[in-house]
Amino acid sequence: MEQYSQLHKEPEQEQRISPQDSQPAATDIKEIRRQLGWDLMEAQRQWRSR
Repeated sequence: MEQYSQLHKEPEQEQRISPQDSQPAATDIKEIRRQLGWDLMEAQRQWRSR
């Protein structure tokens, strides 16, 4: 049973390292940074209005 579980885990690790998965993650980070930037601007506006 142990050998079967090890063989079953290998494909998942390969998928994580694949370059196709890493590219969308980079674009997601840019989107998140953009949203965080807008959130910071909104927070500053609220602080100034107070």
